[in-house]
Amino acid sequence: MRGRLLRFSCLVMSVLLGGISFSPQASAKEPKLESSDVMIPSGDTGIELFVRNKHLAGRESSPDKILIFVHGATYPAETAFDLPIEGVSMMDLIAMRGYDVYLVDVRGYGRSTRPVEMSQPPEANKPIVSTKVAAHDLGAAVDYILKKRKVTRST
Repeated sequence: MRGRLLRFSCLVMSVLLGGISFSPQASAKEPKLESSDVMIPSGDTGIELFVRNKHLAGRESSPDKILIFVHGATYPAETAFDLPIEGVSMMDLIAMRGYDVYLVDVRGYGRSTRPVEMSQPPEANKPIVSTKVAAHDLGAAVDYILKKRKVTRST
């Protein structure tokens, strides 16, 4: 499963980035983007997740053009995908191609709620955000996006 997901992610990135100009100068003809930040419930008491959305201003993408970024175990999603380099981020580039782009921080990262264990000495707790917990948080973000966009989960 992990191998298929990795191959799919690489395929998505190569398709999305094909033909994108990484020109540092913004053009007056470039489309305008809308951006919004929300905190959503994780499904666990006291834990909220940070979700950012960017898309072309005044337009909604088709359901097959929704993309969600989730970070790895080191940096939050904002610094990985929405950090402007010479004025434009990876998230911006993909949104300008007509995609409805989201990013999510799992608990304990970025702007998402920090579990109470994070205020205790590290030796007092086992690792806090396991793969299972991160997958749960990603699932909460996916459910939020599907409901917001009125899209059904495909198989």
